[in-house]
Amino acid sequence: ISLTPWGRGNRSWRNDAETDLWEAIGLLQTFVKLDPDRWYICGHSSGADGTWAIVQHTPDRWAAVGIQSGSMYEGRPEWGLIPNMKYVPVYFLIGEKDPLPHRVPDMKEAFQILTRMGGDARLNILPGIGHYPLTDEGLNEQMAWMITHVRKRPDRFEFTVDQSQHPGVWGITMPLTDTQR
Repeated sequence: ISLTPWGRGNRSWRNDAETDLWEAIGLLQTFVKLDPDRWYICGHSSGADGTWAIVQHTPDRWAAVGIQSGSMYEGRPEWGLIPNMKYVPVYFLIGEKDPLPHRVPDMKEAFQILTRMGGDARLNILPGIGHYPLTDEGLNEQMAWMITHVRKRPDRFEFTVDQSQHPGVWGITMPLTDTQR
């Protein structure tokens, strides 16, 4: 099953736009049985930026992640949330000639950050390709890699909370205090 929610406005899947993702999943669950250990999230361009941010806040939901022509615009390293997702496999796919600012350097840096943390990450830079369209071969390779993964609760994990709507993972929550908001 492939679910493609629209996302309210052009907000990189943040705030009320993120709500569309959760509402669409909730609606799908009313008529289809979903295996919670085989949920995959993937996005292109601003959808990739939003995917990057969503996974930092909800790493316990995903078996694997696909980032296509993305950036770290919605989840910068200095915000301290990337370690939240270090146990989630991530496949980065981007065109070598992507003309949008920061895209290729950000994907290289994100790959390096996750790899240094011991994460399972792949980086595929498509030669001669721009922002869109990406090649069918690259897209198929990304999807084939993603679906080999099954969600696993890590033996140990750390989680930084920065939003009250995402207070924790794996059933452990840490509500924000008024001074933390």
